[in-house]
Amino acid sequence: MNRTQLITLWVGIGVLLLMGLWPPAPRGGYDFILDAIRVSLSRLCIEWAIVAMLTGGLIYSLRVDPDLMLKIPCVFFYLRYSGKQSFEEILKDAKENKTNVVAFWWVAVILLLLALIAVRLSIPARSAPFILSR
Repeated sequence: MNRTQLITLWVGIGVLLLMGLWPPAPRGGYDFILDAIRVSLSRLCIEWAIVAMLTGGLIYSLRVDPDLMLKIPCVFFYLRYSGKQSFEEILKDAKENKTNVVAFWWVAVILLLLALIAVRLSIPARSAPFILSR
């Protein structure tokens, strides 16, 4: 397992851990695990399965094509330069100078995390307070 695959694995484990710390409630929304009265285990298992499949697929893709993490940002750089440089030139530059690629992935991860936080915070945890009925 190369370094990129290992980083991908640990990011996947981190996402699974965060999803476990804020599990879904049965009536919608998400609560911190220590504040949760009930947890929708079926929804949590589905979320975990999706993240596990995506992480496994990405790790496998990185084994098949180790330069995948370079090629993805290069597509965006190619579109940004509007064809002024060929894709091969951009890929060659990315292999020599990885600072743009690293910056791209940091921005992508931060934007993805912010989007996930915004989606999870926009869903209310409970529509009514929990009341024990007799």
